[in-house]
Amino acid sequence: MDIEAKDDNGKWNLSPQLKTSTSYRTLDIDDDTIELLKNHKKQQEKGKMKCSPDYEENNLVCCTSTCGVIRPTYLRTVFNRTIEKSGVK
Repeated sequence: MDIEAKDDNGKWNLSPQLKTSTSYRTLDIDDDTIELLKNHKKQQEKGKMKCSPDYEENNLVCCTSTCGVIRPTYLRTVFNRTIEKSGVK
């Protein structure tokens, strides 16, 4: 993901590898979010040292504490638990 380059309209370009050319989407992300993502990436770089030599570069925005891929079922479980605790219906 490239979070460095803005296009002529001032929009950030995110360009992951996708299955087909029709899979590409444009996302509007404000500058504060970009800064948060950049800071998060710096923290991930520091975390790579803890995972070595097992670290696998997958260009992930978020990963587990062991530098692995977060499974969708885990995210759903945490999301549902958070909703339940907050009382949102």
